Amino acid sequence: MSEAGTQVGVARARSGATGGPGAVPWIDEAAVRLALAEVMDPELPMVSIVELGMVGEVSVGPTIQVDLLPTFVGCPALEVIQAAVVARLAAFGRPVEVQATFVVPW
Repeated sequence: MSEAGTQVGVARARSGATGGPGAVPWIDEAAVRLALAEVMDPELPMVSIVELGMVGEVSVGPTIQVDLLPTFVGCPALEVIQAAVVARLAAFGRPVEVQATFVVPW
């Protein structure tokens, strides 16, 4: 199990979430960001998309929504990164929407 998976498990235990059959997995923005820290940049595989500052707004509801901030317009790896984000967050058992935006958060 990854460090992020361990931290999610600890957070679930502290919150009293059960995870029995049919239960909706407990999840918050921090858990999503921890999971995204495991998504590596395909062009620089020693650096995560979180470390590169590519993760913008994250919202968690019935759907997990993630805004990606590409490092430049026309990034050739953007589709690969979006697919990797969806694949990593699929473990939470909720639909995932990923969109690229060039809106600077500051």
